[in-house]
Amino acid sequence: MIVPGLLLGNFGAILSMYILSKSSAMEFISIFIPHISVWEPFILVGISVIIGLVTMLACYIPTLKITFENPMEAIKQS
Repeated sequence: MIVPGLLLGNFGAILSMYILSKSSAMEFISIFIPHISVWEPFILVGISVIIGLVTMLACYIPTLKITFENPMEAIKQS
C-alpha cells in the first residue's frame, strides 16, 4: 500500500508542477524557494523516503505492541 501511494503521489506532484510551470504561479512559488528548482529529483526522492519511513513506523508500532500481548487476553477483550 505504501509503494502505490508514493508512486501516485509523485505522479501527481510532477503533473501539478508541470501545470504550474506553464502559469504565472511559478513566479510566486519561486519567491519562497529561490535557488532550488522544483524539478530537482532529490526533492521528490527525499520526501518519498521520509513519507515511506514514517508510514512504516506508523504500521510497526501498533504491531509491536500486539506481539507482546497474550492472545487469550486479546480474545477475551474483543
